[in-house]
Amino acid sequence: MRKGFTLIEIIIYLGIVTVLLTACLSFAWVIINDQIKQEQLTEVNDAGTFVLDKITYHSKRANAINAQTLYDLNPGKLILNYVSGPQITIDTYEKQITLGDTQTTITKLRLQHGSDPAVDITGDKINVTNFTISDLSNANAYTIQIEFAIETVNPTNSKTYEAQNSWTTSVTLRKRQ
Repeated sequence: MRKGFTLIEIIIYLGIVTVLLTACLSFAWVIINDQIKQEQLTEVNDAGTFVLDKITYHSKRANAINAQTLYDLNPGKLILNYVSGPQITIDTYEKQITLGDTQTTITKLRLQHGSDPAVDITGDKINVTNFTISDLSNANAYTIQIEFAIETVNPTNSKTYEAQNSWTTSVTLRKRQ
């Protein structure tokens, strides 16, 4: 009786193990890329929901839209007036950020209460690609339509790190006074 494996058997076993390892590594790579993509989509959707909530909250409590609001332009500028309390301004600005070794310019949304310093309402991983305000008001009520679009910051243009979404909503302010 012979003991051990022949050279042919060892080569066949190594071939089978190599194919199985390659399949497992490919599967793991797909799962990792899908997880990264899902994280990017979640980041965009969470940021968009936060922005929408902030704009809606402040708009519904305002009693008028300031005449300096920029309509039908990208980027727009929304200025809300209140009977008591400071004006609220929501607009965009550009900021230089560094990701790894790459410097890039992004557009961020910010909110300002009166003369207080403006506070960013989008993070450094998010780029605002559209912020447009439209006037839908009539004689009875101030109504505005807000359109905005955001994307993940992706200086390498990798499909894995690419995610974007857009939102459109209308808000009616308190009764005209």
